This record gives sequence, C-alpha cells and structure tokens, in this order.
Amino acid sequence: MQEWGAEAEDPEDGFGDMRRGVRTVEEMLDDLNVMNGSSLRLPSQKGEMVDEVPVDPSVEDDMLIPGLPPQVGHTITTYLIGSRNQILKLLDDSGLGHDESEGSDSVHDLVMILTSITTAIKTVGAQVKRLGLPRAATANPKVLNQLANETWINTLRSNRRCSMLVSEDREEPVIVDQESMGRYIVVFDPLTGLAEPPCEDMGAIFGIFRQRSQGLPNLDDVTQPGRQIVAAGYALYGSSTVIMFSIGDGVHGFTLDPTMSEFILTHENVKIPFAGHIYAVNEGHTSSFRDPVRRMLTELKSEPALDGSKRQLRYVGSMVADLHRTIMYGGVYMYPEYNQQPAGRLKLLYEAAPLAFLVEQAGGQASNGEKPILDIIPQSVHHRLPVYMGSEDDVSFITGCFRRYRENVHLD
Repeated sequence: MQEWGAEAEDPEDGFGDMRRGVRTVEEMLDDLNVMNGSSLRLPSQKGEMVDEVPVDPSVEDDMLIPGLPPQVGHTITTYLIGSRNQILKLLDDSGLGHDESEGSDSVHDLVMILTSITTAIKTVGAQVKRLGLPRAATANPKVLNQLANETWINTLRSNRRCSMLVSEDREEPVIVDQESMGRYIVVFDPLTGLAEPPCEDMGAIFGIFRQRSQGLPNLDDVTQPGRQIVAAGYALYGSSTVIMFSIGDGVHGFTLDPTMSEFILTHENVKIPFAGHIYAVNEGHTSSFRDPVRRMLTELKSEPALDGSKRQLRYVGSMVADLHRTIMYGGVYMYPEYNQQPAGRLKLLYEAAPLAFLVEQAGGQASNGEKPILDIIPQSVHHRLPVYMGSEDDVSFITGCFRRYRENVHLD
C-alpha cells in the first residue's frame, strides 16, 4: 500500500486534479498584486493584464480570477483578497488587531492557512469518496480518521502561519516547530460522522484564533471563548464537497469544482430562516435524557412551528450534515446531555464554538441551554457541553423551556 499523501503514479488515483494546473497562493497574490493593499493586477475580457485597478467590491466577477475562465467567479482565495480591508477592520474592531511586525500581513496569513485547510479537505475528501474501493487508502473509517488527522496536522504545520494546532484526535495540542511558527492557532475535527455505524455524510470542522501571548504559545492561548474566533467553517463530503465559511462578515458557501480543484463561491451571505419545523436530535437517548430535556422535547413536538406546520424529526447522525440542513432550511439541531454523558458529548473548542460562530453569523442562535456557546470559556482542550443551535425562534423556544423549568424548581 502506498504511503498516505505520497504522489501516486496512476493519474486516476483521485488526486490527479490536485496535481494538474493548480495555482499556488503566491502565484495568485503575485498576479493580483495586493500585498500593498492598493491595487489589483487583473485580466481584461480580452486577456491582457490591466494595471492599477482599485480594489473595489463592485468589480465584475469575470475580473476576479487571473488565469481562470471568466465564468468561474470567486474562489476562497480571491474572496479573502477582495475582502482585505474588511478583514483588517474586523480584526481591529474585535480587539485582535493585525501584526505588522516583520512584514507580516494578516490577510496573507489567513489566505495561506485557508489554502492549507482546503488542501487537507480536498485530500481527505478524495479518500472519503473512495472509501471501500479496492485501491482506496483504507476500507476502515477509523483508520481513515487517523489518516485525516495526520493530513490536517502535516498540511497546517508546513504553512509557517500557525503556532499551535488542536485536534479532536490528539489528547494534547500540537506545538509547531519554532522555525516554522506563526501567530495563529487552528482548532479542528478532521473527520466527523464516525459513530458506529459511520455516517455516509462525513465532514470536518475548523476554527482559527489569534495567539494572544508573545513567544511560545501556551494553554491560555487555546482556551479562548468563541467570540475570539477570527474565522471558522466546516466541510461536508456529500455528492459534492462544500465548505461553509465565515470571517465575521456573514456565512458564505464554496463548492469544489473538480475540473479545476478550486472551491467556487456558490452560496453568498447565507441566512438561517427565523423559524423552522425540523428538529434534529438522537431520540434513541430519550430514556437517558434528564427530566428538563424530556419536558422540553414534549413541549417542542406538541407546539406547531411558527408557520403553523407540524414539527418533523430529521436526524442523520453526523453533526455537520444535520447542521448544514438546519442552516439552509431552518429548524434546530440539538445534542443534549444524557446519563452516559452528563456534561454533554460535543466538544466546545473545535466542534461547538466554530459551528456556533457560523450559526450566529447566519442570523441564528447557539446555546448550551442557559447561555450563548460563544460566551463560554473552555475549561480544558476537550471541554464538553450540551448544544442547541439553529433558527432564532426555535432556539429561543428551547431556552425558554429550560428557564421556566429552573424557575419552577427554584420556587419549589
């Protein structure tokens, strides 16, 4: 069996598109000429390069990707570059600032990190789609999870923009070598949907933080509340590979075009409907749910949705797949605590917080039943908690049920 990540001789190995004609970040940045933040060097309709074109969000899409067909539109890279000034403002407004020392550039750093993440997603996604085939890297989803974890770590280590990596599959954070160390911390779950039996709709979750301390990173740099997230997203491996992503300016969806091995903007400024009729929860745990959760579910199912329709259960068993449906169509995703997991099952730092960031950016709410998930400070790298996220009306209904229960218990 060939080594994971090694270049295969067979062009049909699932990685051919990644090796053929893929432009590097440096090439795109050089073509776009945006390192001084003043102008872009863009191709005209006839293909000539046009100098000194101002960075303007009103520029037509057919002038945004040098070297690619005009009909392509935005990629993640060109989207970030086109949003340069907005990103710097978001960093300043959040109090995170942007480091101008040693010639560093925050937008360039984010582009490099996102390029590493999309490379990992494409690499893992190719193997997910081939899972079980004779020449696949493995037929075992658990082994694939280990391979996915190493792919993410090795890819992010090599971009020289990260100082620490936190993975769901590593007990301790990974400190990047000093000679390759940057100023960002990336937290991630490299492959979701691996319960027994594994779900067909697997995915990945990631969040990006700025390192707060000087010098070597420490545990305090990791245990930041979700409000400090610079960027977050998730990937969904389905009939197509989709990334939903936010830098704090709303949620945008990018779909992988396999002919170019590029993620193309397909869902701009996604908004969760204010209310929905679909709820997602593993009702197989109903007998193990605590009394407040059982009471809440009884009230939720007996109460019609805001539009008067009857509530319906839809549960895939993969958090990314269930939440993606919730973001696109409304409703609520929940994973309450139960007897076997009294603190909750989902991890705050690299699962709940990045997804809560996306949900709030899309206009929804994300709560642990008492307060917003983004306000909770992790007590450890693998801090667990119950999760309720989705449409504003539905999450408010759930938190209202819990609040009334607490008030009644207090009165008793």
